[in-house]
Formats: sequence, C-alpha cells, structure tokens
Amino acid sequence: MEQNESTLSVLKVAPGQHPQQVEIDNDLKALQQAVGGSIGASYPFEDPVAIVYNDDGKLMGLPLNRALRDENGEMYDAVAGTFLVVGLGEEDFASLTPEMAQKYEQLFHQPEAFLMYCADCGGKMYVHRTYNGKRVPQYTCGQYGKYPIGSLCPTQHRIKAEAVLTLIADMLRTIAEYSRNDRAEFIRTVQETQAAQQTADISKKRKRLAAAQKRAGELERLICKIYEDNALGKLPDARYEALDAQYAKEQDALNAETTELEKAVTGYEQSRKSAEKFIALIDKYENFDTLTNIMLNEFVEKILVHERARKGSQDTTQEVEIYFNFVGRYIPPALQPVPLTPEEQEELRKKEERKDRLHQNYLRRKANGKQKECEERYNAKRKAQREAAKAAIRAEDMEKGIFIPVSQLPRLEPRKATVSASTAV
Repeated sequence: MEQNESTLSVLKVAPGQHPQQVEIDNDLKALQQAVGGSIGASYPFEDPVAIVYNDDGKLMGLPLNRALRDENGEMYDAVAGTFLVVGLGEEDFASLTPEMAQKYEQLFHQPEAFLMYCADCGGKMYVHRTYNGKRVPQYTCGQYGKYPIGSLCPTQHRIKAEAVLTLIADMLRTIAEYSRNDRAEFIRTVQETQAAQQTADISKKRKRLAAAQKRAGELERLICKIYEDNALGKLPDARYEALDAQYAKEQDALNAETTELEKAVTGYEQSRKSAEKFIALIDKYENFDTLTNIMLNEFVEKILVHERARKGSQDTTQEVEIYFNFVGRYIPPALQPVPLTPEEQEELRKKEERKDRLHQNYLRRKANGKQKECEERYNAKRKAQREAAKAAIRAEDMEKGIFIPVSQLPRLEPRKATVSASTAV
C-alpha cells in the first residue's frame, strides 16, 4: 500500500473481530471517527507504537475489546470500544512498519470475551489496579463509578482478579475429575441441574407461546373480517384503516415474540445433549493449571459477582456465580455445601455474631473519627520505625566512612576571585 504524508497505515481492532490493517487520514477528525468519539492515547509497549482509543469508552458503556497485560501476562486494564494501533514518529503518530503491523496483529488477533457482571445491577465489571504496596488487579462494577458515584449501583462489588481465576480453575479441575471417574453420574447430575434451572422458566414460555399462537390466529381472522366488511361497504374506509393498522402492529409484535419463544423452547429440548458437549470440551484439555483466554471463552458463559456479605470487613464471604457454556450454573457434588450438624451451626452462629459486633464497632469508630485517629497513630508509629531504621543504617555508614554529612565537611574560608578587565566588560 503506497503511503503519503497525509495518511497513516494502522491496525484497527474492533470488539469481537480480528484486527484489520487500514489507511486513514492523518488528522484529529479521522482518528475520532475511527474510535467513535474523543481520543485518548496509551503507550503500554516498549516498541514505538501507541494505542489510540475512545477516551470516554467505559463511561459510554462501549463493549470491552482487548485486555492490556503486564510482563507476567496478568491483565491490568481493558480497552473499551474500537481502538487503533499506530506507529510513533519523532513528533506525531506515524504508519506502522510491516514488522510492527504483523507483531500487533498477532498480539490482538484473538477476540476476547469479558464475562464478569455485577449481580445487583447487571453492569459490566472492569479490571484495574489499586496501589496498596502492590499493584493488584481487581474487578469493580462499572456502573458504580458513573457520576454521580453510587447512583446506578450502590457499591463497587470489588473482587481480586486472581480470586476469580482460581475459583474457575478449581471448579473446572473438579468437574473434569468427576466426569472422567463416573461419566454416567456426571451426565445425570448435569441434567438434574438443568431441569431445576429451566423447568419453571420453560413452562412459562410454553404457556405464553400457546397464548401468542392462539392470538395470532384470532388476529388473522379479524383482519380477513374487516377486509370483507370494508369491501361490502359495511365498514367505512377510515375505520377500516385504523383497525387494520392496529391489528398489523399487534401481529408484528406477536410474530417477533413467537420467534423468540420458539427459539427458547427449541433450545431447551436440545440442551439434553449439552452434557456430552461439555465433556468433549473438558476432554480437550489435559489439565486446568493455567487458564488461557481461549479456554475461558470456550468454557465460561458469564460470571455474576455479588457484594461482600460484610462490606468493609477483611474476614467475610463473597458469592460468585459461574455459568458454564452448555451446562449453565453447574456445581459438582464435591464443591456443594455440606449440611452442618446442630453443634456446627451453633458454633458458626456465635462466630458470625462476634464478627458482626467487631464490624459494627469498626463502623462506629469510622463514623466518629476514632478509626482515623487510630490509623494516623499507627502510620506515625510505622513512619518512626522506618526513620529509626534509616538513621541506624546512616550511622553505620558514617562510622565506616562511607557517608559524610554536609555539616561535617571541613569549612573553607571564602575566597575572592579576580576578574580581568576584558571579561568584566
């Protein structure tokens, strides 16, 4: 592709699609059109390339596109909406070299699915890093952060990315072992789970489908009747046109609803074979020690994250619902909760009561400022310990002659400099 100074050869990466090498005008308007809004630029790679993206993509609710990963392969952010991979010149964006175009086409070749949703508001969960001494990737509800904060979703639903991946890997590992040891029993439990999840819903859909089909037949007869009455002069043209438009509108809505209901019912009937499909997918892999993006897309349909049972507490539980492709929310028997004995229930009740008391005390201290005072004293103590440790190291260096403070350097008497007449001029 021939180039000139007014155009750029770049990679265009759209959600759910493979990257495409395109040529665009080298101006702000063309870049904005390509990403669908005001542009932002990121430089996450050592190569002379940049990612140009929609700066408001996440706020606009654009679909998540590709993940950005660190040197260890851990995801620390995700780009929302279509973005461009462009080259970097000395002062501005530049065309990608053939080598860079090939490299980043391979990097972003596989479309990614972002599967985590808030269980309360249904919004997408976005990954980011929080600085707490370590840069730990965490997911939070995207709706919570929209202005005004907390208006669309009351809490962040924060959860560590590592915790979610570990949970998925553990479940797949357990399911694989279960299916390989006793396939017949595995298929039976999957079908029971599906029946429990789908029977009530599909029963409602079947009843509604029958009612919609009945009403569609009635509408067909009514349309024929008013046409006949209008042709015989029994129904005025204006009245006929109004009734015909009304019936046609209802008919279109019923046809669309009937199509969706038929798909749902058909899908339920076909899902009886889904256990075998899931087994075939499991047999495809020897182990689940490392989950790749391809594996996640193959196995997981969606993940729903609930808020922590005791928000603000480090010792609490958090429910995560994992829905697998073909089998839905299936939990193998080995991971299902075991009924507690009366003694265990009483012990758990006492433990939870104690946690509640401690947590309420924490919330009261936070409200009246005592918690902040305690944290400030703790931080001051830690700072004093760090300063004392640094002072001890400094004293040891001074004793060894490695370090000499400025105050202990020998003082020199001020000296006057002479300036030649030519220099003074």
